[in-house]
Amino acid sequence: MDRRLALLLLNNLSIPMENKAAILLGEPAEVLLPALLKVIHARLPSAYLATVCLFNLSYLEDAKEMLLHYVPSDDQVVYTRVQSEYHHRPPIENPNSLVRILEKLLQDYTPYISHSSHSVEKQAVRWAVGILRNLVTVEENAIALARKTSIPSLALQYLSESTNDLSLWARDSLEDSSLLLLVNLAKHPECCSCVDLAKAQQSLGKLQGKGGIHDVRATAVLGLLVEASQSKKIESVEVQDEKKQVS
Repeated sequence: MDRRLALLLLNNLSIPMENKAAILLGEPAEVLLPALLKVIHARLPSAYLATVCLFNLSYLEDAKEMLLHYVPSDDQVVYTRVQSEYHHRPPIENPNSLVRILEKLLQDYTPYISHSSHSVEKQAVRWAVGILRNLVTVEENAIALARKTSIPSLALQYLSESTNDLSLWARDSLEDSSLLLLVNLAKHPECCSCVDLAKAQQSLGKLQGKGGIHDVRATAVLGLLVEASQSKKIESVEVQDEKKQVS
């Protein structure tokens, strides 16, 4: 009960923009962020409240890059021995980083999405996708997430499996956040090449012709993905032609 009340208080405190800056750009981050990640990693019933708190904080523009690559200080530098040499392990490859903990949460809780009843697991998925949606408005974050994680594929899955009427796809709903996450990724050609076009056509195609903002967004994403796919094919043909000319 104390943990739940503390998280509810933190959620309220993390709403004002000046509080977000004080938390994430100051010393409190080194206390609060590891604590929130520990709650999520432990899959406690209050994990969804921890994701809500991170969601509120993820709106701070100056901290978005830091958050996506955040690793608690004890794990900040992790080394693996490769050919008798030590190499730095990038945060996005560290299982203790914020992005990897959120990705694992989504993977573990995705089966709950198909359940008709409301649950803390479904809420955790909803807000975790919202966090990632906010963070990938930064180009470097979008490229890293698209190249290194399964999150774009999960977002497509949530859209494909949704049984909610489009009228229920309100702001910050799982469907709305999943679609906006894909919109933010599709802005960058480097991301488009990492998204499964066939799966996107299946998931987003059902939104076309329905009208409204979701139709517009789905159509825009599919257009960018198809354009990127065609450009990739052209580049591949040009490379093959160059090789033939050289040989």
